[in-house]
Amino acid sequence: MAKIDEIKEKISLYKFFLGLISAMIFSIIGFVIENYGNIKISLFIISIIVLIILIYLFSIFVYIIIKHIKELKDL
Repeated sequence: MAKIDEIKEKISLYKFFLGLISAMIFSIIGFVIENYGNIKISLFIISIIVLIILIYLFSIFVYIIIKHIKELKDL
Protein backbone atom coordinates (compact mmCIF):
# COMPACT_ATOMS: atom_id res chain seq x y z
CA MET A 1 0.00 0.00 0.00
CA ALA A 2 1.34 3.39 -0.95
CA LYS A 3 2.00 6.00 1.72
CA ILE A 4 -0.71 8.29 0.32
CA ASP A 5 -3.32 5.51 0.50
CA GLU A 6 -2.33 4.73 4.07
CA ILE A 7 -2.78 8.36 5.11
CA LYS A 8 -6.15 8.53 3.34
CA GLU A 9 -7.32 5.43 5.22
CA LYS A 10 -6.24 6.94 8.52
CA ILE A 11 -8.13 10.14 7.71
CA SER A 12 -11.29 8.22 6.86
CA LEU A 13 -11.03 6.21 10.09
CA TYR A 14 -10.58 9.37 12.14
CA LYS A 15 -13.57 10.94 10.35
CA PHE A 16 -15.65 7.91 11.32
CA PHE A 17 -14.70 8.32 14.98
CA LEU A 18 -15.38 12.04 14.68
CA GLY A 19 -18.91 11.21 13.56
CA LEU A 20 -19.40 8.85 16.50
CA ILE A 21 -18.19 11.47 18.95
CA SER A 22 -20.51 14.06 17.38
CA ALA A 23 -23.48 11.71 17.72
CA MET A 24 -22.64 11.08 21.38
CA ILE A 25 -22.34 14.80 22.10
CA PHE A 26 -25.71 15.56 20.50
CA SER A 27 -27.35 12.59 22.25
CA ILE A 28 -26.15 13.66 25.68
CA ILE A 29 -27.21 17.27 25.08
CA GLY A 30 -30.62 16.08 23.90
CA PHE A 31 -31.03 13.83 26.93
CA VAL A 32 -30.16 16.61 29.34
CA ILE A 33 -32.48 19.10 27.63
CA GLU A 34 -35.37 16.64 27.48
CA ASN A 35 -35.04 15.58 31.13
CA TYR A 36 -33.97 18.92 32.57
CA GLY A 37 -36.86 19.16 35.05
CA ASN A 38 -36.45 15.74 36.65
CA ILE A 39 -32.73 15.01 36.23
CA LYS A 40 -30.69 14.48 39.39
CA ILE A 41 -27.83 16.88 40.00
CA SER A 42 -25.29 14.03 40.06
CA LEU A 43 -26.41 12.81 36.62
CA PHE A 44 -26.29 16.38 35.34
CA ILE A 45 -22.72 16.84 36.61
CA ILE A 46 -21.63 13.51 35.12
CA SER A 47 -23.20 14.55 31.80
CA ILE A 48 -21.27 17.83 31.83
CA ILE A 49 -18.00 16.02 32.60
CA VAL A 50 -18.60 13.50 29.81
CA LEU A 51 -19.42 16.35 27.41
CA ILE A 52 -16.17 18.11 28.28
CA ILE A 53 -14.22 14.90 27.65
CA LEU A 54 -16.01 14.27 24.35
CA ILE A 55 -15.43 17.83 23.16
CA TYR A 56 -11.75 17.46 24.05
CA LEU A 57 -11.58 14.20 22.07
CA PHE A 58 -13.37 15.90 19.18
CA SER A 59 -10.75 18.64 19.09
CA ILE A 60 -7.92 16.08 19.23
CA PHE A 61 -9.37 14.18 16.28
CA VAL A 62 -9.79 17.40 14.29
CA TYR A 63 -6.15 18.28 15.02
CA ILE A 64 -4.99 14.81 13.90
CA ILE A 65 -7.04 15.01 10.70
CA ILE A 66 -5.62 18.44 9.87
CA LYS A 67 -2.10 17.14 10.54
CA HIS A 68 -2.63 14.21 8.16
CA ILE A 69 -4.11 16.46 5.49
CA LYS A 70 -1.03 18.67 5.68
CA GLU A 71 1.08 15.54 5.43
CA LEU A 72 -0.78 14.64 2.23
CA LYS A 73 0.19 17.99 0.77
CA ASP A 74 3.85 17.12 1.13
CA LEU A 75 3.54 13.87 -0.86
